[in-house]
Amino acid sequence: MSGCSSDDRVPGYVFINAQDCLRSLPHLAAECESAYETSKQQAATYGPRYRNEDDCEVDFGDGACTTDSTYYYVLDDDRKRITTRTVLHAQPRMDAFVARPLFEGSRTLASEPLLQFRNKGKRGYYTVDGMPVKASTSGRVHDAGAFGSRFLSVSSNTLSRGGFGYKVAAMSQYANSWSSSRSGSGWSWGG
Repeated sequence: MSGCSSDDRVPGYVFINAQDCLRSLPHLAAECESAYETSKQQAATYGPRYRNEDDCEVDFGDGACTTDSTYYYVLDDDRKRITTRTVLHAQPRMDAFVARPLFEGSRTLASEPLLQFRNKGKRGYYTVDGMPVKASTSGRVHDAGAFGSRFLSVSSNTLSRGGFGYKVAAMSQYANSWSSSRSGSGWSWGG
């Protein structure tokens, strides 16, 4: 049952886009494209939202955010008329994604979007919920077992200026205490 192991020490890699993944994993071309597209969809669905682009750029840098609108319908008090309301928000663009085999020996990739946080002296890749991703200079993530299989929730909260920094601080503290208590060995990608 080694293929069904839940070992968090499964290695993965940080990729900028599908082509970057394909260069590293040429035998997984379709899987690279699928992992990239899935991550883009997850970033749009689960990524942090801000009231405006300026607030978003405080956390993620100039030009790193996009604006979008959400439409919803409201039934008026006398329940006779439905009106459409529009809410504008800004979100950071996905900068990269982390991909790993679904399980040891698998050709299916599990993936998760990454954002590049650039505020409060903290730089680097973070998940959409603020967990830091520690990758080597080659992009290898040694403890990638949880990425791509974690439950991500859609937040109804709109962050204010610098709001993602609070998430990063909280998740960094949690991740440091969690990872310091773990040990184990990894394996290599098959070809």
